Amino acid sequence: MSDGSWKTDEYVYQYRLEVSGRLNNAAKDTTYIILSNEKGITFEQAWKASGFSSNMNDYFDPEDAVIVGTILHETPTSLETAISKAILEHANNHYSEQEGYFECESHVIFSTEAQNPASSGDNGKENVTVYAMVLTQTYDLSSGAIVDEGGSHMPAAITFSIDDTGAYALEEYWIPLDGSGYEPSIRGKFPDPVEEDAMDTQKYILAQIQDCYAQAVEYGNLGTDAIVRKLLDEILASPGLEAESGLARYIRNESITYRELTYYGAYTLKACFKEFLKGGQTDLRGLLMAEVCQDIMTGFGEALITDYEPANGQEWFDACKENARKLEGQYTQDELAEQYPGSWLLLNMITD
Repeated sequence: MSDGSWKTDEYVYQYRLEVSGRLNNAAKDTTYIILSNEKGITFEQAWKASGFSSNMNDYFDPEDAVIVGTILHETPTSLETAISKAILEHANNHYSEQEGYFECESHVIFSTEAQNPASSGDNGKENVTVYAMVLTQTYDLSSGAIVDEGGSHMPAAITFSIDDTGAYALEEYWIPLDGSGYEPSIRGKFPDPVEEDAMDTQKYILAQIQDCYAQAVEYGNLGTDAIVRKLLDEILASPGLEAESGLARYIRNESITYRELTYYGAYTLKACFKEFLKGGQTDLRGLLMAEVCQDIMTGFGEALITDYEPANGQEWFDACKENARKLEGQYTQDELAEQYPGSWLLLNMITD
């Protein structure tokens, strides 16, 4: 329209948006063309509203927004999407062809280096190299929970050329040599400031596994509350132990199961927080929930510090809730979500 707005048969909209990204396990990028009266529509909101969500609350009110077109791209149009595509294609496990299987990746970018066309070699295009720690995972979700079927975790240097439209094309996917050549090859390939990070695979592994688990939960629509309850039950049913044995021995006896709880990350926090919000979690189970919540939140970079030792899990949670309310008065919601994700999650559960 002449005033810069957009019109359908029934409604007038202030904005025309193009929101791009990649659906889980998709081979190509998707762009949704949306007429809207608000600017801040994310790709996740768009793909859910396009017909993929079973929750009617995820769909746009036609007075607010409407999807008027969809474009399926042959080549990635964003660097993050190009990285993800390159990683999954390099993994090349073909498990996604089997029913119930899910392939995913998580990467931590250490640095990027761009080269202009004059220095990019024969292709004559702008090149960019991404130096990253890469995790690939394959999960079997057919049981309703996540079963790890294998993967890899190593540094990679991934080089793309960029054409005039901004599309990325893979030029090289570099991984370190095996055996005695592993460390020297990394030092020869990676920029000096990030060499040490590239060789420390343990520094990012927990956060990357939690990222992959979150993707799998979303993809498989898994019931994480039930999964977390089952894992807690398995630990507390550890054979040969009684409550008097102490929590540490339960965790030590069932270390793999306990580690699985930490992999579910925020989903474990949410399931445990629900139980704590009911009150009365003063038994061994409460202590176990508090312990795993503390470990997860410490991994997020936030730790509850008190001037006393909580007597039980419920007391720990109550102190955690009090601390979260203090943080709420000091930070914006965006700052809380970034710096104190566990407390942010708890505050949203209390509000809800």
